[in-house]
Amino acid sequence: MAVGDDRHERRPLARLEHRPGLVKVRAPRTANFESASNVYLGPARRGGDVLELAVNVGRDGPYVLGDGHNHTALVVDDLDGLLRQLAAAGIEPERPPYMPGGRKEYRICFVADPDGYRVELLDTALPTP
Repeated sequence: MAVGDDRHERRPLARLEHRPGLVKVRAPRTANFESASNVYLGPARRGGDVLELAVNVGRDGPYVLGDGHNHTALVVDDLDGLLRQLAAAGIEPERPPYMPGGRKEYRICFVADPDGYRVELLDTALPTP
């Protein structure tokens, strides 16, 4: 996911930070490079997984999606609950959750991040019929 320098960082981060349960968090260490630095997003509660985003510094225009990255996958505890929260924030999946290749052990669906990258949501806790 691309995030711009300080001028451009605010817009994508503002869109991400209002997502249910996701806030900018302090990281154990920060990396700052000449052309990028890192932003860390994670759960509002202490603990849990943290997502690291590379922030492009000094970029004057939007980031162009490349062809070397297909999607990012996230394992979630409650896919249906998360999809309800995302729908309330105006985010809909590409299609309803499904079991890929006829597999019975998990369901997936895809959403797009604010920059257009596909994010796979993978739920290993299947709902009870």
